[in-house]
Amino acid sequence: MWLLVFKTNLLQQQITLFSIVLPLLHIVVPFAYFYWAYRVKLISDIDITQRTQRFGLMSLMLILQLISLALIYFYGNPGLLYLSFIMTCVFAVIFSITLFWKISLHMTINTIGILLVNVIYNWEHLWLLLCLPLVMWSRLYLKKHTFAQLVAGTGITALIMMAGFSYFNFI
Repeated sequence: MWLLVFKTNLLQQQITLFSIVLPLLHIVVPFAYFYWAYRVKLISDIDITQRTQRFGLMSLMLILQLISLALIYFYGNPGLLYLSFIMTCVFAVIFSITLFWKISLHMTINTIGILLVNVIYNWEHLWLLLCLPLVMWSRLYLKKHTFAQLVAGTGITALIMMAGFSYFNFI
């Protein structure tokens, strides 16, 4: 998140605003909800293994993503807006799939991060893609997902990200 703030050519005032607001919206609020939901037993384990228990957190995160997108639209710049829009599209699709089928959020988040780092640094860090099989292996080893759920989390995310990068001329 801070990588986006510091590498999308924002003005100093914008950097100050978004380096506070974005972590608050995307880290502090979701983790506070997660902690509360875990404490009151809305979530039975920290991996949120049961698909239906993901709906509350994912709904909140989608709402926060849309709020973030609106703030970036009004106070950000096109680079940050386009990348945030691409991530919002990924999250909306993954959330929609989660309503019917369990898909790997770990693979989604890792794929987003690795592709963002690469697009921002002109594809100089392709070696980071080697982390994806390790994450995939760990989720299989822990029996948190099937192979199909892991491949879908990676593949769908990568397709949407690459289509967005192409559309907005990042590649």
